[in-house]
Amino acid sequence: MSPILVRPVREQLEHDRVIRLLHAKSRRRYEAGMNPGIERNAAVGTGGAAVYPDLVLLSQERGKRLEAVVEVETGESVNHPGRMGPLREAPGGLPPLRAVADGRGREAAL
Repeated sequence: MSPILVRPVREQLEHDRVIRLLHAKSRRRYEAGMNPGIERNAAVGTGGAAVYPDLVLLSQERGKRLEAVVEVETGESVNHPGRMGPLREAPGGLPPLRAVADGRGREAAL
């Protein structure tokens, strides 16, 4: 599979809106950093191994330990995993609603 290079504009706007919403909700419990669009504000890792997920959640304690990494997927990007390869933890996520509906439709057809 080839990586997704450009999302459709409407999907990119929705993607960034969801990132901003999650960032606002996470700020009470975590030190939250976000990377909407092509911005590179919050990194995980250093140097050449740094990755820039959509949302980075750090503990508010003194050590600023990494608590969670959130990657928002759209209908176009849900089939293109692998961008967060250097991270040690297994990724977890919620698929886009359209992908869930497609899966239920296929399940009903069986």
